[in-house]
This record gives sequence, structure tokens and C-alpha cells, in this order.
Amino acid sequence: MSDSLFKSRIERHIAEVPFNVALGIRYAGHGDNWLENMLEWRQELADEPGGGCSPGVIASLVDATCGAAVLVLLDQVIASVTLNLQVDFVRPSEAARSVRARAECTHLGDQIALVRATVHDGDPARPIGFASAKFLFERLS
Repeated sequence: MSDSLFKSRIERHIAEVPFNVALGIRYAGHGDNWLENMLEWRQELADEPGGGCSPGVIASLVDATCGAAVLVLLDQVIASVTLNLQVDFVRPSEAARSVRARAECTHLGDQIALVRATVHDGDPARPIGFASAKFLFERLS
């Protein structure tokens, strides 16, 4: 699948969840086994006036990104659901900084996918947090 077709597929996947649209989650790139989404900083997403993005907002970005990362390895998925998501924050995000989540599918079974992710606000060497997730999915027959 071409990069432009894959990008369109991920953008449709994000748009299927109105909450993702309301947050402003956007596709930022992908490779053979990873996908990255981003969230532009807006004051209404901050945890306090002048603060960085709320941890709940970041967790939502991570969930959307981890779910989409499974699509990097699968051509046809008709449904998926998050079974487990854990985000371990190591520092707060900084104010007025976009947040990026980069996820990699580490295990793909018949119906279960395991994904890990890193979150940062501009410098991948200074992560905001690390995540792991488990997804149940159904493929087209």
C-alpha cells in the first residue's frame, strides 16, 4: 500500500472516533512496524492554566496511536478494541508544546496484538512517558 493510501486509511481510522477528532489527533508518520500520531497543544487541553497537556489527553493520544499501529501490520481489520492500556509518565509535558506518540506493534497473534509506545513533546530523547497496550481485533475473512 502506498504511503498516501496508508495515511488516508489512518486518518479515516482516527476520524471514526469523535473524541479523537475533538482532541485534534493527527497522523504524523509511519514505518515498517511503527506509527506516530501527534496532538497540537491548545490551552483547553492543558491540565492547568499555562500547563502542558493533561495526562488524560495524552493517554487518549496513546490509545489512538497504539490502536492504529496494529494497522501497519494488517491490511484488513473490521473491528478492534483496547483490552488494556498502561501509560507510565516520567515527567509532565511542557506548555505550548505539541505531543507525539510513537507506537510499535511487538506481537501480532490471530486476535490479540501487543503494542508499546513512547510519548514526547518535541525531543524523543526526553520522553514524557512510556506505554503498553493490548488489543483484540477481528480481521476480514
